[in-house]
Amino acid sequence: MSGQTPARAVDSGTRADGAARVAEAQLLAWNVPLVRSELLVVSVATLAATAALFGPHVVSGGFVSDDWGWASRWAGREVRGGALDAFLGGSRPLLGLYFLATHAMLGLHVHLHLALQAFLAAAVCVAFYALLRLLHVPRAASFT
Repeated sequence: MSGQTPARAVDSGTRADGAARVAEAQLLAWNVPLVRSELLVVSVATLAATAALFGPHVVSGGFVSDDWGWASRWAGREVRGGALDAFLGGSRPLLGLYFLATHAMLGLHVHLHLALQAFLAAAVCVAFYALLRLLHVPRAASFT
C-alpha cells in the first residue's frame, strides 16, 4: 500500500474498477459507430454519384485495351480447349476466374460489363467508408 491508508487504497481500487468498466464498455461499443441509416444514405449518395459520373460511359462507351483481349478469349474459348484454359493461363488466376464468371454471365454485352464495373467501384467505395467508420474515423473524413 506504500504509505496509503486503507480507505485511500479502497478508493483508488474503486476508481480503477470504474475505469476498467468504462474501458470495457467502450471496447464492446467499438464495433457499432456505423448506423444502418448512415450506411444507406452513403450507399445511395455513392450510387447516385457513380450513375451521374459513369452513366454516360456505360451508355455510349466500349471496351478498352485489355477488355478486348478478355473478350477474344471468351469468343475463342472452344478453339483453346475450353473456358478454363482460355482464362486461367495467365499469372493472375483469381482475375481469370473473375473474368470467366463475368463473361459467362454477361457474354459480350459491353454495356452490361461497364455497368457491373461501375457498380463494383461504388460498392468498394461504400465498403471502404464502412471500414473507416468502424475504425472511428469521423464522417467527414471518411467520406472525402
